[in-house]
Amino acid sequence: MGILQLPPMRKELFEYMNSIVHDEWDLLKDGLGSKKTHMLWRGISRKLLSLEPHTNRQTAMYTDILKKAEEVAESREARIERSSVRLPNLFWVVIIICMVALLGINTLFLPSDSFFMGLKILPVTLGALISLLVITDQPFKGQSCVKADPFLKIIESIKTRTE
Repeated sequence: MGILQLPPMRKELFEYMNSIVHDEWDLLKDGLGSKKTHMLWRGISRKLLSLEPHTNRQTAMYTDILKKAEEVAESREARIERSSVRLPNLFWVVIIICMVALLGINTLFLPSDSFFMGLKILPVTLGALISLLVITDQPFKGQSCVKADPFLKIIESIKTRTE
């Protein structure tokens, strides 16, 4: 686990980050991952597992590196899995039925000051809730989709490192 093994690993990690942003991010809209990104991570993990620490300090560092590598792999799997998550159609049917029921129930009450206030607040709150659901449904699609900006900032930060 010498210093000579780290620069090639850094280069491969940099390529992996670039692959996430440029190869995989667009595929997440369809709930898919990139084969290139997968193969890059596979190569990195194999190299990590092939390292052999010699001192106690190296062993401690190696253990931490393996834990972080596992977190990175789990993070990628979770990102791909969550990219295809969407609200089921039954949910939207239930929301529409509830809205119609609420509006129907409101027609049963006699007009009063509080009744008119309720009529004004009801559509605003329902609209806010539905727009929140629409925004969070399918997080990698649409105008409010999750962007790769944090990854791009990390890539730029890595480019400036000389060590």
